Amino acid sequence: FLSADWLRYRARWFVQLRLFWSIYRYITDIAQAVTNFDDAMAGLSAITLATTSELKAMRDVALEIGKDVPVSIESIAEGMTKIAQAGFSAKETMSIIRDVSMLASATLGKITTAADLVTTAIRAWNMEAKDSREIADILANAVNRSKTNLEGLGRALQYVSGTAPQLNISFKETIALLSEMANKGIRMSVAATGLRAIFAEFLRPSERFQKELYKLGLTVDDVNVATKGIIPVLKLLNKTGFNAEQIFKGLGRRTASAAGALVSAAPHLETMVDLLSEIGVTTEMTARQTDAYRKELVLLKNTLISLGSDAFNAYKDAIIGVIGIGHSFAKNISDLVEKTGFWSEKLKSLAWTLFMIASGQGLIGVARWLTIVGRRLAELTKIATAASWMLTPQGIWLGLGAGIALEILRRWAKAKNVLYETRKEFNELNSELIRV
Repeated sequence: FLSADWLRYRARWFVQLRLFWSIYRYITDIAQAVTNFDDAMAGLSAITLATTSELKAMRDVALEIGKDVPVSIESIAEGMTKIAQAGFSAKETMSIIRDVSMLASATLGKITTAADLVTTAIRAWNMEAKDSREIADILANAVNRSKTNLEGLGRALQYVSGTAPQLNISFKETIALLSEMANKGIRMSVAATGLRAIFAEFLRPSERFQKELYKLGLTVDDVNVATKGIIPVLKLLNKTGFNAEQIFKGLGRRTASAAGALVSAAPHLETMVDLLSEIGVTTEMTARQTDAYRKELVLLKNTLISLGSDAFNAYKDAIIGVIGIGHSFAKNISDLVEKTGFWSEKLKSLAWTLFMIASGQGLIGVARWLTIVGRRLAELTKIATAASWMLTPQGIWLGLGAGIALEILRRWAKAKNVLYETRKEFNELNSELIRV
C-alpha cells in the first residue's frame, strides 16, 4: 500500500478513467446536439411555414456554415429562428444567416444578439436581406474601432432605431455616433437615452433650445437634421461654440453628457463613418481569430454533428415508425385496462403488493443497519465513559498508584534475576572447590 508501483498503477487507472469518461461525455454531447438541432429546425419550420424542400435547404445551409465558421450549429439554428421571427422568409433567412454567424464569430458575441442587430437594421432603415453583409461589416468595424460590443449596441438601438430613420440619419451614422460616445467613456445605456433626447430636440426644438441657438446666431432651420444631416449640424454647433453651459441650458442635464460628447467629437465623426465603411472586415476578423485551438474544436464538433444529423435523418422515418408502434401498443394496453375494471383493480393490487414488499425489505435493511450503528455507538459510549473516569481525581490517583506498583514489581523482578544469577555462579564456584 502506497508503494511506488501502487501509485503508478493508480495514476494510470485514473488517467484511463478520465479519458474514457471524456470520450463518453463528448459522444453524448454530440448526440444531444444532434437532437437539439433537429428540434430547432422543426421550430424554424413552424415559424417560417417552410415547405419540405425549403426546410431541407435551410438545414443544409446551417450544416454548411457550421463547417466553415467557428460557431456551434445549435446556435446557428437559434440565429435562423431569430431571423425568421423578424418576419423574414425562408429564402431571406438563408441569405442573412451566414453574415450573422460570421459577425458573431468575429466579435465573439452571441449569434442571437447578432441576428437581432442585423434584422433591426434591415427593418428600421428599410434595407433588404442582401444588405446583411454591409450591416455586419459596419457592426464589426464598430466593435473593432470603439469600446463597445454587440450587446451594448443592441441595447442602444432599442432606443434610437425608431427616431433616427425619421431624421434621415443612416444606420452607419447612428453606429458612428454611438461608437464615438463609447470611446469617450459613456455607457451605451446613457449614450442611447441621451441620443434619443437629442433626436427629439432636433425633431421639435424646445423654447430653451431655440433661445440658446439664437444666442449663437442660429435658427431652427440651421439645425434641421432631416435636411442638413446630423454630422453637418453637430459640426456647425462645434464651430459656433456651443459650449457646456449652453448645452445644459438648452438641452437639459440628462442630455448634456451625450450632447457634449457628440459636439466635441464632431470634427472626427466623418472619420469614424469612413472607418465603419471598411468592406470585408467581418470575414477577415473571423479568419484571424487567434484562438485557433477553440476554433478547430468548434469546427470538429460541428462536423461530427453534421455527420450525426445526416445519419439521424437517414433513419429518422424508421425510428419514428418504431416509436409510433410502441406508442400504439402502450395506448391499446391502456385502453384495455381502462375498459376492464377487474384487470385494473388486479393490477393496482399487484403494484401495491410489490410496493409494500419492496418497502418492507427496505425497512428491514434500514433496521439492521440502525442496530449495527447502535451497537457501535454503545461500545464507543463505554469507551468514552471509561476514558472520562480516568480523568477524575480518583482515576488519576489510581493510575499513579498502578504506575508505582508496576515500577516496584519491575525492579523486584530485576533484583530477583540478579540474585538468581549470583547464586548460580556461587554454586559453580563451590563445585569447583570441592573438585580441587
